[in-house]
Amino acid sequence: MRVALIATPIWAMKTPPLTTAYLSGWLKKHGHDVLQLDWNIELFHHAPLALKDYWDRTHLHKWQDADAYRDEIAPRIIEPTLSTYVDRVLAHRPDVVGISAYSIEATRHMARALKARAPNTVIVVGGQVCDPGFYGYGLAWSGSIDVVVHGEGEGPLLDIVQRVADGRRDFSDIKGLLVPQGPGAAEDTGLRPPLADLDSLAWPDFDGLPM
Repeated sequence: MRVALIATPIWAMKTPPLTTAYLSGWLKKHGHDVLQLDWNIELFHHAPLALKDYWDRTHLHKWQDADAYRDEIAPRIIEPTLSTYVDRVLAHRPDVVGISAYSIEATRHMARALKARAPNTVIVVGGQVCDPGFYGYGLAWSGSIDVVVHGEGEGPLLDIVQRVADGRRDFSDIKGLLVPQGPGAAEDTGLRPPLADLDSLAWPDFDGLPM
């Protein structure tokens, strides 16, 4: 299966995204073809000097608030180059796209753009902000996101990819997910125990990242 993994802003500018790197190594270990995009660092380097301050954590709220994102972030930072990143992701012909969410608004924006171009691609979102008590339900209600993973990502993501490989799109029996059930509704499939055997995990994979 072809999978694309995207790290969203805003995150560190001096270290690669371990979230996607660990998931990439894990999926490759199980025989899947993975593309990684560090959207965060590429946006940062592309942004004019006057806009790089938006990566300071004091501006995090502007990446999370719908109005501030729409008025300040989207037109100045995201929209000028969004189509080029969507082109790169879709050139991989992914069956599943996993988005590691930091900015919930940038995550929604990317998911909408991908779905508009490739409506049959399964969009999976995960990350610490995806907890059901945080932004998880809001992401699940977005309309363009097929599955939200809460908790450790390796097990649920591999199950999702393998389910799609089998030609199935029902994820309701996979633990650790919020599964959208129409506007304003989502099913929490319950907590998933962490992987007990740490030796079974793969080393993080930095292939394709702009190191």
